[in-house]
Amino acid sequence: MDNYGQESYAGYMAAIGVAIEIVEEVKQLKVPQFVADWYEKNKNDLYKEIYNLHHRIMTLEKPYDKIYFWYGNNWNAMKTLINMHQFGYTIEKEKLYTVEIPNPNSDLKLILVKVINELKLISVYENELEGYSNIRVLTEQEIRKDFDWAWQFREEVAE
Repeated sequence: MDNYGQESYAGYMAAIGVAIEIVEEVKQLKVPQFVADWYEKNKNDLYKEIYNLHHRIMTLEKPYDKIYFWYGNNWNAMKTLINMHQFGYTIEKEKLYTVEIPNPNSDLKLILVKVINELKLISVYENELEGYSNIRVLTEQEIRKDFDWAWQFREEVAE
């Protein structure tokens, strides 16, 4: 193989390497639930909606919501939204938590639970905690919405 052939082959192999990196990056595209929600709402006119979002940020226009902050603080936000449109995406698993408020003066435990999409604080005995396991698991957003003060008592749920 002459010099030209070797250089062509090297260039070809480099291009293949870059293509594989791009495919791997796109294949692993994971986004938070709120980004997926925004995308699904706006995917039929995505490029216009990306422009509108970008414009909102540049002009400091309200409302300031989660997507606004994510887009404004993520250098690859536009690329991520476009890649979602072209190649699909998966939703990041959101961390889950339980909240138990300490009460050293009682055998009762004060726990945060979700009943019919509403959070409530209830008192239960230690031996009853297992019976509430399916309604004690909450997301950060759920906890902070109405019980931001209780966030300090969270415990991350192991998968």
